[in-house]
Amino acid sequence: MDGFLCVDKFWDLGYNIDMKEKITAFERATRYLGVRRRTVFEMRQYLVGKGYSLVEVKEAVDKLLEYGYLNDGEFAEQYVDAYRARGGINKLRAGLYKAGADKDAIDNALENLGDQAEEAEELARRYLRGKEISEDKKERFELKVKLSRHLAGKGFKWDTVKRVCDKVMDCGDMEY
Repeated sequence: MDGFLCVDKFWDLGYNIDMKEKITAFERATRYLGVRRRTVFEMRQYLVGKGYSLVEVKEAVDKLLEYGYLNDGEFAEQYVDAYRARGGINKLRAGLYKAGADKDAIDNALENLGDQAEEAEELARRYLRGKEISEDKKERFELKVKLSRHLAGKGFKWDTVKRVCDKVMDCGDMEY
């Protein structure tokens, strides 16, 4: 057991046990990319956090960009494709900003998203599944408000939320 702890500590210090030499920033970065795509920002943060100098980090990131391993535009497109069913444009934009994607890449990825009414309606129906929709106007209104908050919290635009709530709750005459 002690041998494994030593190996782990040795590896965390950035050394390859087989070659008995320090792992380069580029090698560490390619391993980090093996898990999933990353933004340039995420890669820089990771390498700096592992103790590499800013010069080493810059060289590694430049090499990754040159080889096409890092691309904020592709990252943003894949992120939107993967998460569009779980949330609206606002939530997607926030997630991409948090990941450190380039603003132009974010705008390009979200450009063709549309109003997402279908995704919002699916989430609304899932939210209402198992809930009893009363005939009482006050109770229906309260449920509609909860549903609208739920959808807005998922990042959908307000006009999409209102339209979907009116359609799903079938009570368009009520105002919020």
